[in-house]
Amino acid sequence: MKVRSIVIAVLILLALVILFQNPQVVTLHLLLWEISISQIIFTVATLIIGFVLGFIVTRILTKPHIETTTEKMTSVDNSP
Repeated sequence: MKVRSIVIAVLILLALVILFQNPQVVTLHLLLWEISISQIIFTVATLIIGFVLGFIVTRILTKPHIETTTEKMTSVDNSP
């Protein structure tokens, strides 16, 4: 088993332990709203939102770099 797989498995196990030890209801105050939800659901939703935003930001920031590399490769191929 690769080291990366072991680290990911340990992190997932740690996250599950933390989630299931915090089942109490928490109140979220957002502007004028008050939402009472389980801390497990709140934590999972926050993680998912963070992953999605991280993915989107990474795609936005790396896209110009990929286009620049493609343009350089095209200009080298078209040279006489």
